[in-house]
Amino acid sequence: MYKIILFLFLFIFIQSCNDIPDPKDVEININPSVIKHSHNDYATNNPLYGALKAGCQIVEADVILSIDDRIVLSHDKKWYTETLINYGTLEDVYLRPMKEICKERGYDLYLFVEFKDGSPDIKDILHDLFIKYQHRKLHYIIGGWDFDGLYSERKILFDAFMYFYSDELMLSSWDIFVKLNNVTTVDL
Repeated sequence: MYKIILFLFLFIFIQSCNDIPDPKDVEININPSVIKHSHNDYATNNPLYGALKAGCQIVEADVILSIDDRIVLSHDKKWYTETLINYGTLEDVYLRPMKEICKERGYDLYLFVEFKDGSPDIKDILHDLFIKYQHRKLHYIIGGWDFDGLYSERKILFDAFMYFYSDELMLSSWDIFVKLNNVTTVDL
């Protein structure tokens, strides 16, 4: 009974998080001279817009491959596998609205994608999404330093993604990006 109630509560909560407003109506408080990173904002209501309102140019998305081959937001593959609950798709919550904001309002935005899954198929699906939403003002950063060891599935996936797509997509690694820019992390 407890699991059913918890599941229903989480399902209703997550569905309410996915009520995404029109990007044209969103308050954005970005100061280009201060680069802010919104840490794990996808667990909040309207995550992208809360981050932009807080002045963050970089939003973080922890991603896994869902059972129906979509890239979804989740911090933990095991928890998702057991509950099938996620925080929405990368495409709906971040990519589509970020491209529209970049196009309509001219802001430079950064999507920091952190692999939480070592599934080999995630690489090609993510590449296709990045191409679909590519824009000169939308930049992609890849990370996932909490790997399970030097030769873990996630480490190999990260290295392969950077090797094959870094030039085409103008990717940055999180570690390098932070070193080159004075990034401030904000927990929303």
